[in-house]
Amino acid sequence: MIAELTPIEETAVGRELIGIGMERGMKQGKAQGKAQGIEIGKEQLLARIIRAKFSRVPASVLKQITGLPVDALDDLAVALLKMPDLAALKTWISRR
Repeated sequence: MIAELTPIEETAVGRELIGIGMERGMKQGKAQGKAQGIEIGKEQLLARIIRAKFSRVPASVLKQITGLPVDALDDLAVALLKMPDLAALKTWISRR
């Protein structure tokens, strides 16, 4: 006859392992949320700077910025200092 095993989540070791896994998952989730928050903040700031610098900016151009990774947003912030016009921004985005 096969003995019935206790489900792992009902054992002390199982509960401890589940607790460790949940704690790690929460830490990872917080870190990812923070990173996404920073990315969104950079996108919004760059959009404001672009609108201030070039006045009328098509929504399509601003939408393309939202898809850029964080390191590209940093690069764009520096590149904007030297961009003479909206065409230069469009060229920069198309090369990404």
